[in-house]
Amino acid sequence: MYTLHVNDVTAQKKDADTLLNIVLAEIDYCNEKLQVETIGWCSDVGGDSKSMQVKLHNQWEWLITVDCWTHQVSCVTKKKYLTYTEH
Repeated sequence: MYTLHVNDVTAQKKDADTLLNIVLAEIDYCNEKLQVETIGWCSDVGGDSKSMQVKLHNQWEWLITVDCWTHQVSCVTKKKYLTYTEH
C-alpha cells in the first residue's frame, strides 16, 4: 500500500463523483506510468468515500474495495484520549 499523490480539493465540490475522478486518475497513473496492476483501493469510510467505493466497484467489479478502519480507530482513540486528559 502506497500513497501516490496528494490532491488539493479546496476549490472542488466534495462529493462521490469528484472523489471517483481522482481515484480513477490515480489508478490510471499506476497502470500507465508505474506499470503496476491495481487490484484494490482503500479509502475512508465517510459517506462520500463509501459512495465512491460503490461506484468504483460497479465500474470495475473485480477491484477489491476496502474501508480504512485504521483511520477510524485513530480518530476514536484520539477523542477518548483528549476526553480523558481533560478531566
